Amino acid sequence: MQFLDLQRQYASYREEIDTRMRRVLEHTRFVMGPEIEELEQALAARVSVAHAITTASGTSALELSLRALDIGPGDEVIVPTLTFVASAE
Repeated sequence: MQFLDLQRQYASYREEIDTRMRRVLEHTRFVMGPEIEELEQALAARVSVAHAITTASGTSALELSLRALDIGPGDEVIVPTLTFVASAE
């Protein structure tokens, strides 16, 4: 049973996706390029907050969250037993 048809979704947005991907490949700013700023602004607007920050991975997002809460060495952080290793890392 196919739950998600990515080919069909891609076909619906092919021109826009390909154009945007080409633009990134042409300017080669893969990290912190103009598309990232645009995405962060759109995400912030979508959830009605002043700022949104994207990260390269879930692990980086978890670390950033802990740092924002001033959690560091020696602090206790409780995680579920059934979780990805990055949660406890």
